[in-house]
Amino acid sequence: MVTRLVFIGNKVEKVQQGTDPAGSKVSKKRITVFIVAAMDGHMEQMIVINQYLKPRAFSRIHYDTNKLPVCMQWKATPKGWMNSTIFKEWLLYLNTTIETQKRNVLLFLDNFSGHDCGFELAKEYLTHVRVEWLPPNCTSLLQPVDQGIGNALKIRYHKYLHEHMSKMIFIDKHAMEGVDMLRAFVWLGRVWNSLHSTSTVSRCFEKAGFRFESDNEIIPDLISDVVNHDEQVSLIKKF
Repeated sequence: MVTRLVFIGNKVEKVQQGTDPAGSKVSKKRITVFIVAAMDGHMEQMIVINQYLKPRAFSRIHYDTNKLPVCMQWKATPKGWMNSTIFKEWLLYLNTTIETQKRNVLLFLDNFSGHDCGFELAKEYLTHVRVEWLPPNCTSLLQPVDQGIGNALKIRYHKYLHEHMSKMIFIDKHAMEGVDMLRAFVWLGRVWNSLHSTSTVSRCFEKAGFRFESDNEIIPDLISDVVNHDEQVSLIKKF
């Protein structure tokens, strides 16, 4: 799942104590966060996508983006958005990882163009990853990330942001002082650690209809249930 995240807040210009926020400029600085999670609560590495491979905030402290924490991969595109090239690279990386672990995975994807094109480029090499596509117009119902994982990430991230803003205002500094790509990067790492292998992730899968029949067995016909869900929705709408 791809989500856009405002990394320096909404109101930038007039957020200090005693100022009027009316007419403040809305921040357009965003990063893309690509999230993949499993039914048991495990989360794969996030892919964080920015417009610049080496942001200014990183260069100030000589931070090497090739030495990232285990929870992240760092990518850059002209618009800071997921594309087919990045997605293909990620699919091949996932396949290699799963092969090394001697496992197989079933990956559900929504119909985002970057997913579709990236899959076409990588599919002949996917020996341990099986891909199934969620029905059109049903993503909000069937995508576990849309059932709360993405929202939990945003809420926890903005909690760090708002705590920082409050601290800056309290000491009579500009609320956004010190908020840059590096700090956003650190906060995202903390958020990932707080969500990884938690019940939040597994509950979102359950809400989307993905349930374990027992500790070791997935409900039979899960794939066909998902594929046929759009037909069921269409029938319900007739009544």
